[in-house]
Amino acid sequence: MEWNEREKKLFDSGSLAPETVLACPPTAEGWLLGMIKEGSSVWEKIVNEAARTIPGRENGGNCDIKNLSRGSKVYLPVFFDGANLSTGDMHFSQGDGEVSFCGAIEMSGFL
Repeated sequence: MEWNEREKKLFDSGSLAPETVLACPPTAEGWLLGMIKEGSSVWEKIVNEAARTIPGRENGGNCDIKNLSRGSKVYLPVFFDGANLSTGDMHFSQGDGEVSFCGAIEMSGFL
């Protein structure tokens, strides 16, 4: 929750241009959580407490890397005992950073 409180303060500050994404506070809109049933207690906990990945923060976030492929290593900090790793949004082709939120070719796959 600390994470989201900080993000909410950034969001509310609106110190940059309106189109600049400073932070994405928790919202129930746009969530795809695999087999977790929408509206269940687990779903509610995730949509209300999970850290957002846009823009990237110290948790890694939306850190699209063009040459990240088999054999690559990524080192991310862990802030909590027992923390888990979540990945997704695989691309067939993309540029570094996907800074414009377009131009990446989406794909399915297994990590």
